[in-house]
Amino acid sequence: METRQVLLADAFADEPLGGLPVAVVPDGKELSSARLRRAAGEFGAAGAVTVRDEQLAYVGSEGVEGFVTGAVAGGAALCERGHVDPGTHTMRVKGIPDSEFGGESEGDDGTAAGEQEIEIEIGSDRTVAVPLQSLDGNDPTASTADIAGTLGIDVAAMEDVGADLPPAHVPAYGGTLLAPVNFLEHLSRADPDRAEVAGLLADAGATRLCAFSFDTLGNDTDLHARVFDPAVTGGERPASGVAVGACGAHLARHAVFDGDRDAVRAECGHFLDRPGTVETTLESAPVVRGNALTVLDGTLTLPPEDDDDIIEA
Repeated sequence: METRQVLLADAFADEPLGGLPVAVVPDGKELSSARLRRAAGEFGAAGAVTVRDEQLAYVGSEGVEGFVTGAVAGGAALCERGHVDPGTHTMRVKGIPDSEFGGESEGDDGTAAGEQEIEIEIGSDRTVAVPLQSLDGNDPTASTADIAGTLGIDVAAMEDVGADLPPAHVPAYGGTLLAPVNFLEHLSRADPDRAEVAGLLADAGATRLCAFSFDTLGNDTDLHARVFDPAVTGGERPASGVAVGACGAHLARHAVFDGDRDAVRAECGHFLDRPGTVETTLESAPVVRGNALTVLDGTLTLPPEDDDDIIEA
């Protein structure tokens, strides 16, 4: 049996037990990806982060969606505990299809098929910046009425804002369907059926539906975003760096802020009692920023590689 230190860090969290949990194993360089993934599963976390060969390594249990969350949680927690210094770091990401990064099956840099490298920046305040690829959008195949009907809100709540900012489909990173809503009052009433969301997203070629409004709860935020994903328990994510980044690219494309702003802050997770804040730049290839709170520092006893159970947490 092996016992390793494990941190549980909530990415994007505004308060403990907010945002999205990620398992961080400071000394996990000899652990296989499968064992790290199982460690994350013991805590119901989106994935696990460790340090290997002076690089951060992320192993996700949620495919394309989790790598921004892993970078934010892992970078912030490891920096807080002194395992990495502020500055630029390489993070290896396991399990994202090469096509999502525009790569081949195996890169010239020695990365294995299905493994990607991204450069992240950890600030002195432990805010982590994660660059995304170009998030070009197009008109969705679904009508505004179809999207509103799936969300369970009045179509007028989308047609109002849609005159200047229409819905959009952003294909990258599994696909995001963006649905601007005029007021938080209407967005708060969204309670879509998971099966209907799954059908809408399948037809649209997307894996997540991000409904957002400029009407916010906080004075220091610019958007309120809700991210519906039928693949997760409950059908809604507390936050999504990929979805908020897609919002940033969409807002830039339509010059919503007339060049007066270069970044916006999105509040998320309030209707799940897991509040968080995600920042994104307003450009076609946005940079997503966030911090994390370490809510647990303990040890995890791992079984051998060929065993089926984690024995003790």
